[in-house]
Amino acid sequence: MSEPGLRYPYPYEERYSDISTTPWQKFNSDGVIVALKERLKDHYRISSETLYTQEDPGDTYFHPVLIANCILGNYNLHLDRGDQQSLEVFWNNTRWLSDNGVSFGESLVYPFPYGLKEFNPEPDWVSGMYQGQILSCFARAYHLSGEEQYLELCRRTWKSFELKLGDKYGFRYEDKYGVWFEEAPKLPANHILNGAIFALWGILDFFKVSGYPELEETWHAGVRTILNALEEYDLGFWSLYDLSGTIASYYYQSVHVKQMNALNSQTGQELFREYAEKWAKQLQSPFSRRRKMIYSVRQDIRRGRLGLSIRNAIRGTH
Repeated sequence: MSEPGLRYPYPYEERYSDISTTPWQKFNSDGVIVALKERLKDHYRISSETLYTQEDPGDTYFHPVLIANCILGNYNLHLDRGDQQSLEVFWNNTRWLSDNGVSFGESLVYPFPYGLKEFNPEPDWVSGMYQGQILSCFARAYHLSGEEQYLELCRRTWKSFELKLGDKYGFRYEDKYGVWFEEAPKLPANHILNGAIFALWGILDFFKVSGYPELEETWHAGVRTILNALEEYDLGFWSLYDLSGTIASYYYQSVHVKQMNALNSQTGQELFREYAEKWAKQLQSPFSRRRKMIYSVRQDIRRGRLGLSIRNAIRGTH
């Protein structure tokens, strides 16, 4: 199907090898992954009046990044299995992305339909992470098919990386660390670590299939940004989710470990390996996990989220 260099570096195939393990999403009649609105209501406390409207009364919605995750996971599954089913899921969902982007000048964007306090309180915001993972999808579609339409979709998605944070649909931001492509398009920028890395991987993937020098330059600039800021994410006993001070959940600590290992393989930078090993050890340390839970509870209390903190403690998902 593809040369190994285009295997997606994050193992989404683990999620999509058995869709029953992710009850907040399902396939619709067209074979496209859709998300359950109740998940948004429960996780982000969005009101029923916002989610269930006369124009959109259904119980599901199209989540751009979950569709991208599904595409990338099934791409890796097909690399492993060589099966037709994974390839069919890949194309069903890629076609949805092809048909449902929003044109904005020269850019193609995928706005999120609801406002989320943690990302942007207004609906129709665009995430650098989402755009990056969608770019990774179109790069693989072009690699598989050789069809010019997918290269053009890459180009137009890539153009969105020029849109500056604070402007409509913008998520590009520059500061003392370097250039960021923000997952959460809000000011002040909070630099969500995993989202910034996923955005960069989209740029790298487009470079791999096109060879455009500006993509390689931007990839290296983004890697330098992460290297410059990496120490700021380290609490000594755990990692931060973002630079506004939000501690990573157990899940995102494991995401950070996987991403650090992948970046070490991609760049040869030993600092990434060192943090991967450090944060992986913390995940297994009862002392670190206890300190992380105490930090999380105190943080939730400061932010007026005591009820959420209690619920997370009961679920073990802090």
